[in-house]
Amino acid sequence: NNLDAIILAGGKGTRLRSAVSDRPKPMADINGKPFLSYLLDHLSDPIISRFILSVGYMSDIVRDYFEDSYNGVPIVYSEELEPLGTGGAIKKSLTFCDKEESYVLVTNGDTYLNYNIGDLLNMPHFSHNWNNKPHADKHIYNKYFRDIGTPEDLKKFKKDFKKKLNCLILDRDGVLNVDKGYTHKIKDFKFKRGIIPL
Repeated sequence: NNLDAIILAGGKGTRLRSAVSDRPKPMADINGKPFLSYLLDHLSDPIISRFILSVGYMSDIVRDYFEDSYNGVPIVYSEELEPLGTGGAIKKSLTFCDKEESYVLVTNGDTYLNYNIGDLLNMPHFSHNWNNKPHADKHIYNKYFRDIGTPEDLKKFKKDFKKKLNCLILDRDGVLNVDKGYTHKIKDFKFKRGIIPL
C-alpha cells in the first residue's frame, strides 16, 4: 500500500515576508534547517514511495537543498511556471503520481500536523461508517498542529522544535548488549560486537 505524497511548496508566503524574505516559505530556517525538512522527516514512512514537491516561487532554493531524494525517498518536482493556485498545483502534481496507487497524500508545505500515516489510511471512508458526516471528535493527529504562515507562528514552531541533546536509550533485553538476563551492575554490561566502532 505505498503511496505518493504531494507537498504544496510553491507559494510566495506574503504574510511571512518580513521574517523570511530570501527564500520560499517552506524553506524558512528552523534552528539550522528548513521547515520543509521537518515535514519530510515526519512523512518519511515506509509507506511513502515518493515525494512530489509542487514548487514555484524561488524553486531553485528547494531543488538545490533537497536534490533528488530525502531520507532515501525519491523526490520529483512539479514546477509552476506561473501561479496555478492550490487546485491547479494539485492537478499538475497528480500527473507525476503512480497511476497504480489508490491513494495520494496531499499536504501543505507550510503546515506541520503530527499524525500517523498508517492511522490515516485506516480511517473509514466518510461514505461507509460515518454517514457522509465528518466527525470532529475522530482525531488522527496527536494534538499538535502548526501553520507557519505568520511571523508569530514561525517563532512558535522554532520554540517547539528547538535543538535538543541526542540521547541513546539502552535496554537490557539483548538488543544492543550481550544478553545475560537482567543486568543490574555496570560491570555486567557489555555491548554486542559492532555496536560501537573500535
